[in-house]
Amino acid sequence: MYSIQTATTDAQILACWSAMHHLRPKLVKETFVAQIRAMQQQSYELLYVLDDQQVVAVAGFRYLHQLFAGRVLYIDDLATLPAAQHQGYASGLLDYIHKQAQERHLDGVALDSGLDNEVAHRLYQHKGFMKVAFHFIQRA
Repeated sequence: MYSIQTATTDAQILACWSAMHHLRPKLVKETFVAQIRAMQQQSYELLYVLDDQQVVAVAGFRYLHQLFAGRVLYIDDLATLPAAQHQGYASGLLDYIHKQAQERHLDGVALDSGLDNEVAHRLYQHKGFMKVAFHFIQRA
């Protein structure tokens, strides 16, 4: 059985490195903890799944109040180590975040996903997420 925990200490944050780096390969290990700490100052919460004393999946989310979606928990990051995929960890993290949104009396949960990530899209749709927009970005 696995447990979902919130990373609050530097050691817990660093333990999330491998799973997060799988999702965000441009991250630098030496600055990872400082980046998470800075984001935590802006309501970011980092969850991790611990199974057999190993972090196998992570999710990072924050509180947003948007004109479009209302008051939501926005999932910035959701990743599972390749060897641990298809075992329900991401699904469990989504359920946990959804419950957090309900307990905080928010309007829902939102996220963006890469256009080609069809496996994740099926999971999100199975969990009740709806496609409502494209996300555009312009680099400076």
